[in-house]
Amino acid sequence: MLPYSAVRENYDTWRARNFSANSPDGEPAADPDTDGWENLAEYAAGTNPLSSSGRPAQASFEDGRLVLAINKAPGVKDVIYEIESSTNLSPANWSAASVTVLSNTAGLLRVSSDTTGARGFVRLRVRLASP
Repeated sequence: MLPYSAVRENYDTWRARNFSANSPDGEPAADPDTDGWENLAEYAAGTNPLSSSGRPAQASFEDGRLVLAINKAPGVKDVIYEIESSTNLSPANWSAASVTVLSNTAGLLRVSSDTTGARGFVRLRVRLASP
């Protein structure tokens, strides 16, 4: 089985291909492979929701900045990627204003955190776009 469809994909077709009908494991917030990535992120990145071997995103340091590289699945057009950074994990301190998009292609989104100092965090939020 291919990990993605060559035609335009949507969450419902992806879910039907990976899970039995009405299975709670197919819910967007479920994590049936317990790898820490919810189904919606796995769908958006084209990784297998039943195997913990793939990673939707990878973090690294480049020129002293925290960089997040997010894989984008072919054919997936119904998700919105939101990237925010913070100097601490307080809910009120997350902001997209301190994130720079380094590149955004059909297959990869790379961003960097503009926060300075010894500590910084970047988070990826994926949500379904309204039809």
